[in-house]
Amino acid sequence: DYDLDKYHAADLWIDHAEGTPADTLLRARQTLQEPLNRFLARIYAAYLLGLYGSEEDIPHLTQLLLRIPAYESLGRRIVLDAMERIRERAEEAAHD
Repeated sequence: DYDLDKYHAADLWIDHAEGTPADTLLRARQTLQEPLNRFLARIYAAYLLGLYGSEEDIPHLTQLLLRIPAYESLGRRIVLDAMERIRERAEEAAHD
């Protein structure tokens, strides 16, 4: 399972490197819907949503955060940072 998880994370990374932000956003959202055992891929998807996502992604990121064990502090931090970036962009857009 770990190798498969790394494969899916790498596939998401390649899509991000070679695709458009819209393609990356779609793929990241799809990855969050995949089984929880794809931990690395889901964490990387959260990171990408922090770069390109919108407020509609916050509930999905919250669900992911609640499923990450407390001892996985780096993964939790990545998800929290993604949520914060999305909120900052939304606030900036509201002020413009």
